[in-house]
Amino acid sequence: MTMMDTVTITQRHLPPELRGLPCIRAEVAHVIAPGKATPSLEGPIFDRHGNFYCCLTAPNDTYVKKISLDGSISDFFHSDSGMTVGLVFHQDGRCFAADMLRNCIRILSADGKLLEELPLQYEGRKLRPDCMVFDRKGDLLFTDLSGTFRDPIGGVYRLTQDSGYHELSLYVGNLASPDGITLSPDGKSLWVSECSSNSVLRFLLDGQGEPRIAQHTPLQAYRNSGASNVDTHAMDENGYLYLGIMMGGRAVVLDRDGIPVANILAPGFEEGKLLYTPNLALSRTDRFGYLLASDSEQAVVLRFPTFAPGQELFSLR
Repeated sequence: MTMMDTVTITQRHLPPELRGLPCIRAEVAHVIAPGKATPSLEGPIFDRHGNFYCCLTAPNDTYVKKISLDGSISDFFHSDSGMTVGLVFHQDGRCFAADMLRNCIRILSADGKLLEELPLQYEGRKLRPDCMVFDRKGDLLFTDLSGTFRDPIGGVYRLTQDSGYHELSLYVGNLASPDGITLSPDGKSLWVSECSSNSVLRFLLDGQGEPRIAQHTPLQAYRNSGASNVDTHAMDENGYLYLGIMMGGRAVVLDRDGIPVANILAPGFEEGKLLYTPNLALSRTDRFGYLLASDSEQAVVLRFPTFAPGQELFSLR
């Protein structure tokens, strides 16, 4: 694992609670879109074969890019309506793609063809799906990126596998712009980043994978004191959470209790160049993490060493 000298870097650009922690350097692995005014990158994920996917996204013009094991980049899916921001693979090879503007989740075949579009509305309100995760039963949990700190109408919702993903229910409510979502390897906790409070919340689950504690009261595992918001995250097989910081040019690693243990720094961070770095995914095969980064010049995938391989997701079982 490549560490950096933190003396001058951390004093200038890192929040106080992160200064003095080990720093991991992220380096460019793939250039997705060179040139000016590129859209942002969203929704990184691996399929069961180790291919990497992400969304090159802009309103009404979204490409899902596939990076194959040989490093070649191809178009997996394109939509000229809506905005695809999240991806997750089912163990049968289907890809679920969250479209925030069209208020739906698209189901794609293993070769990127549209199979079905699931409109999302709950009690008369259209949902804004963002990040997704399958639980051990194959049910799909997703965040609805809605609400504010004063009006927390966002939440985590569930689509059940037994219903063909047509039965929608509220899983956890009263959240303020929930974004990233991750289940722990042991299935005992659900981690959700809440943008409006700039925090990562941890919900304890019972033996059936249901939230416990009255009214689903979360534990505030981590609160970012930096200027930019927390975003999406991924977990390694040891339960360490890797958290992207939206406009921070960095990510942070949290232990099982939500305590920061390391920083991940994008290129240019030392000079104050703070890239848009909201999303990341962890590989299970090469013990590297992949952080999406973009600015007005290019959109790239950064690679950094991890403490442990990514956890085994539902798509790999």
